Amino acid sequence: MAQAASNKTAGKSHRPLLSLTAAAAYVGCHRKWLVRNAIEQKKIPYVKLNRLIYFAPDDLDELIAASRVAPRDTVRSNGRAKRKK
Repeated sequence: MAQAASNKTAGKSHRPLLSLTAAAAYVGCHRKWLVRNAIEQKKIPYVKLNRLIYFAPDDLDELIAASRVAPRDTVRSNGRAKRKK
């Protein structure tokens, strides 16, 4: 049984869990945003131990990667730059 559990976590890093305040600082957002998205809307996985909430840094990294917006192409097909409004 112990070997099966270690196989499941073999691919994951073993960084310590982050508190709500530390996770908000890590992501660069306010604690209220993290509470709303993680706890109320269940968009971000979290660990609840007693009444305290913790986040795995790997889950926060996935959130950041999924939230990334690619820049728009600023050059038209005719080679001219788009005019800003």
